[in-house]
Amino acid sequence: MPATTYSYEVKNASLASLLTLKERWRVSVKAQTRRLSDLDLIPEDHATSLYRLYSAKGWNREEPLDRNWPISEPAILANALQLIVDSAVRRLAQRWIHDESRRYRKPRSSAPPAGFRRPAS
Repeated sequence: MPATTYSYEVKNASLASLLTLKERWRVSVKAQTRRLSDLDLIPEDHATSLYRLYSAKGWNREEPLDRNWPISEPAILANALQLIVDSAVRRLAQRWIHDESRRYRKPRSSAPPAGFRRPAS
């Protein structure tokens, strides 16, 4: 909730008014209380009384309006991974890593290292 606009929408910091704002912002009443406190729009003792009333109403388990909106399925990570697979970025990255590792790898030689002596048999 942006400080610039949210602060103008809160006329009265009560559970009822925050519940109304929950419909607009889709943010829990408890989170709104915290935001108001963080923005110094309500004193700490008022925030504490809101938390106590919130708990007394049993809203720690479920707030009103929580069941009105479906829980969204996470899709961003799945979409990002699918994009990587579809665009073959992974294969290109693997090829680049392979090429770079070959660039810095020391050439293999069948000759023994300098100063190496074979044990006498």
